[in-house]
Amino acid sequence: AAAPADDPRTVYVPYSDFAKVLKRDASGVVLTREEFDRLRRAAESRAVLGAPGRAALASATYRAAVSGDAVRGSASLVFEAPGPGTHLLPLALDGLGILSATLDDGQAAVLARDATGALVAVVPGGGRHTLVLEYTLPVADAPDGKRLALRLPPAPAATLELSIPGDHEVTAEGAVVESRYAADTRATIAKVALGGATEAGLRFRSKVAEAARDVALVARTDVRLVLAE
Repeated sequence: AAAPADDPRTVYVPYSDFAKVLKRDASGVVLTREEFDRLRRAAESRAVLGAPGRAALASATYRAAVSGDAVRGSASLVFEAPGPGTHLLPLALDGLGILSATLDDGQAAVLARDATGALVAVVPGGGRHTLVLEYTLPVADAPDGKRLALRLPPAPAATLELSIPGDHEVTAEGAVVESRYAADTRATIAKVALGGATEAGLRFRSKVAEAARDVALVARTDVRLVLAE
């Protein structure tokens, strides 16, 4: 029998040969007609829409708190997705452990890998959206204290607010930082202007430990030796 005009690849297999065909084609699967038609319609819709577009970040706000040898925080990413259809938002967040991801009104966001293996958020529909991520990040030891290494998606404006228990001196590489000690919470609050940076390093060390080291140094150097004949 001839294949229907609207189906360019209809192949009729005798039932007696069905098992042989499945064994030969290891990627073949058995579907009901309804499931096959649904998947075909979805594939045709994607073909009409074309490849997913790329969304661009408008701003990023990061908040985090140090606890032991790790940081736990949230990222609020505001971005624009031009036109209708599905869009991909690149998430260059190397080293972060993503705990959860929500989009706009709190619905779960879909995270995936693109063709290059990079992490992306899959965004349905155009317009302005907000992606909220909950994450963790390890704190590394450094010769002069502790260090955080950040790799971030490019954004025209990005800020980070970091809370560190105790009184600390905070410095930044590739960013501008202002810090103060909040006596009520007994924590150092560091506000970092990241600008459009995609990489930044933060270092912090305890002022109390530094003061104790200075006192010990003075105690060791203030020694007089008296020799008796």
